[in-house]
Amino acid sequence: MKQKLILVIFSLLAIISTKAQGNNNGQGGQKLLDYKAELNLTGEQVAKIKAINEVFAPQIRELKKTEPIDKAAIKKLNGQRKVKIEQILTPDQIKIWAELRQKYKEGQ
Repeated sequence: MKQKLILVIFSLLAIISTKAQGNNNGQGGQKLLDYKAELNLTGEQVAKIKAINEVFAPQIRELKKTEPIDKAAIKKLNGQRKVKIEQILTPDQIKIWAELRQKYKEGQ
C-alpha cells in the first residue's frame, strides 16, 4: 500500500513538473495573457490578443503534429503573431513584454 502511494505521488509530481515546464502547444500568445496585470492590458487589448491567438494557435498546433516538425514554419507563424500583438500594445507594454519573454526563456 505504501509503495502504491509513493508511486502515485511521484506520478503526480512528474505531471505537474511537465506542465510547469511549458509545453504550450502553440499558445505562446496565451502566456502574454498570463502577464495581463504586469502589462496593464485593457479589456480591448485582451480581446484582440485572444482573437489573434484563435487564428494562430490552431495553425501552430497542426504544424507540431507533422513529422518532421516544420520548425521554420512555426517560427514564421510565431513571428507573425508577435507582430500583430505588438501592433495593439503600447511602446511601454512592448518593452515589458520583451523583458518577460526573456525571463521566461532564461527559466526554461
